[in-house]
Amino acid sequence: HGLIEDIGVQSDRAVVSLVGEGMKHNRGIAARFLTAISSAGVNVEVIAQGSTECAIAVVVRGENAQPATRACHTAFFSHSTHIDVILLGCGNVGGELLDQFQRQADSLIEHHVDLRVRAIANSERLLVADDKIDLSNWQEALSRDGKPWAIEDVIAIRQKLGLLSPTIVDCTTDEALAGEYTRFLSNGFNIVAANKKANTKDFDYYLAMREAAARNFRKFLYETNVAAGLPFIDTLQGLIRSGDELRTFEGILSGSLSMIFGLLQDGIPLSEAVARAMELGYTEPDPRDDLSGMDVARKLLIIAREVGLRLELDEIEVEPVVPPDVVGSVDRSGLIGALQTLDASLQARIGEAESDGKVLRYVARVEDGRCRVSIEAVPLEKPLGAIRDGENALVIHTHYYQPIPMVLRGYGAGAAVTAAGVFGDLLRTVWRPLDN
Repeated sequence: HGLIEDIGVQSDRAVVSLVGEGMKHNRGIAARFLTAISSAGVNVEVIAQGSTECAIAVVVRGENAQPATRACHTAFFSHSTHIDVILLGCGNVGGELLDQFQRQADSLIEHHVDLRVRAIANSERLLVADDKIDLSNWQEALSRDGKPWAIEDVIAIRQKLGLLSPTIVDCTTDEALAGEYTRFLSNGFNIVAANKKANTKDFDYYLAMREAAARNFRKFLYETNVAAGLPFIDTLQGLIRSGDELRTFEGILSGSLSMIFGLLQDGIPLSEAVARAMELGYTEPDPRDDLSGMDVARKLLIIAREVGLRLELDEIEVEPVVPPDVVGSVDRSGLIGALQTLDASLQARIGEAESDGKVLRYVARVEDGRCRVSIEAVPLEKPLGAIRDGENALVIHTHYYQPIPMVLRGYGAGAAVTAAGVFGDLLRTVWRPLDN
């Protein structure tokens, strides 16, 4: 009557079995078994469990037999949680992250975390290790043994090394690389991104990344996209998921502009303030990203999207710190000279604010569905009035947090705090609790 399909033979299949008396007496063994196989990106075609409760078996494609078996061995017989890292970008933040891995090596071992850096890449070379890279001399090894690379070489690492759930850590500012995140997620990589370009691409791509992560049981984490190491993104996501609603947001989201405007408050001219921020490493690689306001606009767009606003980057209202016609045609070396033409006019604006008991700050706002970044005169007694010297502050009024807002404040720039935030995200990618 058509109730049974035709009987046929499917070739190139494998059976992965878990056998043991302990299955009778321990809850959750089958769930752990299937979760392990899923973590390897393997689809189960058939499941069977013996009536004696001593064995469970699954049928998978032949090509998936090894990764499924390795995942099960890791889940049931390994005393450590494995983290395999592919680091793209080893400049200020990436280099500091590798230093933090070395400094925290004993702590990771104590918490049963086996963290291995499998690959390191800069813009020109990719170094891949069969086991793990010796972090005591990675610069020399990358220079000596690294090879020119393309995206396909990164994607091939997982299969070449037999990795179950590796994590790509993007510490670049590369827009083209950010455009490959959906491919990385679809090929079984987690992503930890310090690079904020992906989350500020068009909204369709923004959704596609999240769909790819969910579809492939992978994690896409980006806490450092806003306010470096401050725990803002995770906090905001928790509020929204629990049913809270954002009413207004205001913040100082640029550590470099926090530094610059603090120096302006001290009477230092704009050109000299920018030079100091560059010297201290607070600015973006191209300081014009800071002075144009676009770096802050990207961060504000990420916040707006987290609370459900379907906005594009060009819908953010931006008042640049410096008009684009002043610095648009000069390179980094000529930037300070060009800024000197603005010193007097900005000092006059600062004087006007001071006469009203206020200070100038570069403020990002979300209010009534609109987003704006601009120079504002802020009362000194308000939360944003005291922010300077590289600090960030984020002031959130929600349905629950009002009339007194939630305020997060701390350093929002610098390699150390940013790398620490990336490190924290990396530890969150592991699917097994660290204290197991």
